[in-house]
Amino acid sequence: MIRNMRVYIICIISIFCFSSFVFGQKYETSFNGEEKLKNPIQIPNKILKILRQDEEVQRCTSPNSQTEFSSDLFEATYVNLNNDGLPDLLVKAKNEYDCINGNAISFWMFRKNRNGYDLVLYLYTHVLDITKKKFNRSYKLNSSRSTGNATYTTFYAFNGRSYIKKGRKETPKN
Repeated sequence: MIRNMRVYIICIISIFCFSSFVFGQKYETSFNGEEKLKNPIQIPNKILKILRQDEEVQRCTSPNSQTEFSSDLFEATYVNLNNDGLPDLLVKAKNEYDCINGNAISFWMFRKNRNGYDLVLYLYTHVLDITKKKFNRSYKLNSSRSTGNATYTTFYAFNGRSYIKKGRKETPKN
């Protein structure tokens, strides 16, 4: 009887700890192109396959460039785009990969579905934020890019298939 009670208590504690981990998981919401991700994960093969076919990635890793395609060119982390319980994914180019001129970085946002992932946004920016505001049951995104004269913030919302630009704000530097 006591042994059964111990097993029962251990099961209850295990379930509580697991559910606290899964449902209480905190995802990163702000990403700076110049900083490493706080909770990097191994990039799934399905995502690498999508990245390999990306036009920008192909241009930067073509035989004419000095960079070969490799998972080491990117880093990824889980994000939450819509509270559906499925872990969405943000992939960010590492600084040494990004062959586009300038000081911004390439970001790819993938939304998890039952069959894998869908690419829902590609951006070249300094900072990418997942906001607390929602549109179409998904969180809105903001990207920021600075020049010598101003900071440009672009607003994105999910249209059911991908994130689309919804507006832009220019903040002059003093």
